Amino acid sequence: MATQIPSQLYFTEGPVWDPKANVLYLTDMGAPNGGAIYKFSPPSTFDVLLQPAGSADGIGLDPQNNVIAAGYPSRNAWHLSSGMMVPWSPCSGATTTCYMGSTINTPDDITARSDGVIYFTDPTFALSMSGIAPVAATTGSSPPQATYRVTTDGMLHQEDTTGNGPNGVNLSPDEKTLYVAYTLDANVYKFSVAGDGSLSNKTLFASQLSLADSMCVDAGGNVYVGTSGGLAVLDPSGNLLGTIPAGGTTTNCAFGGADQKTLYITSHGYGAPAMGQGFLYKVDNWPVPGIAGQN
Repeated sequence: MATQIPSQLYFTEGPVWDPKANVLYLTDMGAPNGGAIYKFSPPSTFDVLLQPAGSADGIGLDPQNNVIAAGYPSRNAWHLSSGMMVPWSPCSGATTTCYMGSTINTPDDITARSDGVIYFTDPTFALSMSGIAPVAATTGSSPPQATYRVTTDGMLHQEDTTGNGPNGVNLSPDEKTLYVAYTLDANVYKFSVAGDGSLSNKTLFASQLSLADSMCVDAGGNVYVGTSGGLAVLDPSGNLLGTIPAGGTTTNCAFGGADQKTLYITSHGYGAPAMGQGFLYKVDNWPVPGIAGQN
């Protein structure tokens, strides 16, 4: 059973454990003044890491332990440097991210490979979503919904445009497989990952996961996906092992603690974001540990 951690949050997402600082970072997309990234120190302390934070959605850590983020309504993907949000492939004169001269849509989730290659998903959810933040301006015509790869030189590569509502994204423990959840199709696909990080061989991994959202992966290769009914736990073959209830609609998860055996789960209530409707849960002594530094 998941235990709720008391908080006064609006719309929680993007948890990732920092193994160096022994804290959990998470986003509150609905927090006043442009959202916030919080630093949670167990058992109960929340401190602001960054606010405003562009109402960022999914976050992660790069190999240098810098926070990386999917900007969502800010229409950018960025890394935190000296307290500043620095976008990859910025549009001319703007803080948004551009691909082939056009502003990307509304990046949702993000993860990093151990060599610094970044992956993020780019649906169009925030273009019609209320209660988070104003959507940033557009440069050029918007590209299709996609999964992107950011190489270590900061260049964007559009890897896949064939899904409906790409959302959660994460790597297998050996980094040879990338999982992507497609919210509007209620399924998860997997891709083969080449040495340079490029993707191929898109294959259905799991289906019928209502509102399939963001995800985490443990050291045994099990995949955990946020759904409308809780956190779905899938084995490495995509078979559903069970679901952990956690508040309303489950959004994301991460492993933390010194032994990586505390499972953190974010979820939110129904309707527009409101104080007290963003939840953080934990499950202690999970039988399979997570992967340090990975979301």
